Amino acid sequence: PAELSTKWHHLHLPSEEDFAAAAAAIKKQLPLLKHGFANKMNRLWLECYEKKSTGKSVLINRWLACGETAEEKATSLSQLVLHLCRAGMIERARNVAGMAVRFMPQSPMLWRMLISLSDADGNVVDAARKFCPDDEEIWLADMVVTKNADTESASKFTPAALTRAAEYLVRMGQNDKAVKLMRYATPKARGLLPVYIMGSRCARFVDDRKWALQCTRKAVESSISPSVSLYRKLVEIKSGGDKVDTDTEMVAALTNIQEQDPDNPLWAEMLGHVRYIRGGGNILEAMYQMDAAIENGVTSRQAFIVASESARQLGNYEKAEALLEKAMELYKGDIAILNNYIYTLSVAPGRAEKLAAYIPVFEKVIADDTAMLDTLAFAFVASGKYQKAEKVIDRILKKVPESGASWFRAKMFRAEIALRLNMPKRANIILTQILSKSWGISNEDVLRANRLLEESKERMGDE
Repeated sequence: PAELSTKWHHLHLPSEEDFAAAAAAIKKQLPLLKHGFANKMNRLWLECYEKKSTGKSVLINRWLACGETAEEKATSLSQLVLHLCRAGMIERARNVAGMAVRFMPQSPMLWRMLISLSDADGNVVDAARKFCPDDEEIWLADMVVTKNADTESASKFTPAALTRAAEYLVRMGQNDKAVKLMRYATPKARGLLPVYIMGSRCARFVDDRKWALQCTRKAVESSISPSVSLYRKLVEIKSGGDKVDTDTEMVAALTNIQEQDPDNPLWAEMLGHVRYIRGGGNILEAMYQMDAAIENGVTSRQAFIVASESARQLGNYEKAEALLEKAMELYKGDIAILNNYIYTLSVAPGRAEKLAAYIPVFEKVIADDTAMLDTLAFAFVASGKYQKAEKVIDRILKKVPESGASWFRAKMFRAEIALRLNMPKRANIILTQILSKSWGISNEDVLRANRLLEESKERMGDE
């Protein structure tokens, strides 16, 4: 967290093992350092270490005497600070650190020491910012002390520092500033997972779905073994728009979640839905996934509708019929489920009696909905009630624009009626017309229209 920028001596003070290793290394080097600053400071360093910062070993004048230049004096004093901290003499360490920064005020490290030893005194932090405006730890410390971030100069800092700052600002309720910082951070994150996670979080504050998706996608890519929570976040974002994304990335995310959380039927249901929307070769997998979801207790309308539609498209009419009958028991009076049931009965062979019983019920509830009228027209065609079908087709054609999906299907039903009434030429004319305008029409309808066209040609040849 950002608060660590004010805790240098708690985090970075060398351990006893580190001090011992440094002492051993200095003893080896001393014979090579016969005179000068390094010789004087290292000898005093060893004395202070061995005497545990007692007696004359901590006299400031002795440490100052080691160096001649301001930089040497500051360096020497910084080592005394370490020894005093090791001995627990924090107040003396603070005073020495204050002297050190006066000798070398351009040193961020010395200021970091002093900020920590002064308990993040506001005046110290303010002075540090003036002398070291480009140091990100001091920038973070200033933000923690003032409870306010200087976002104008923030773009120069690393993604890691910006992310720490954003996390702090979110905790402080300053989401707008956190968002601004993460806009700087995420483009240059280069695989840093925490940056992408915070970026995704900030993107949601401003409803920026594209940014959230980019960050979450990068987070998944940056993880050696992405957690289920990352995949869940990806699915959440891709499901949050006007329509659910059904691309390969969504399928992969749901598959990974399902593998890691196999006992939750929600993922089977979502994966089944996505597979169904993708269509084509995904339909079989959609049916399997929805079957699994229903077997594990899912009772949503979507699960039954997708499972039954998948079964119908695969030609398993008995399964589709059974699923919809169960759904009608659970969702009594649901028009959408009844609509699918009527359509399935119209397609499936040998269902004429059952279809005839349900058509009057359906007629009473559909009002003037185009999709429902489409199903009603198809049901009348399937049950041989052609005059009633023609009336419904007329209603549809008055409502919809030419060349659309509903127009195409209504015309196709009319052509099918013509074929059933032994008027292949009329059917051929209608089908040729609509197939010339089949752009954007579903594959299922185009294939059906082509089959009817071939039938019309064969029957015309027989005349």
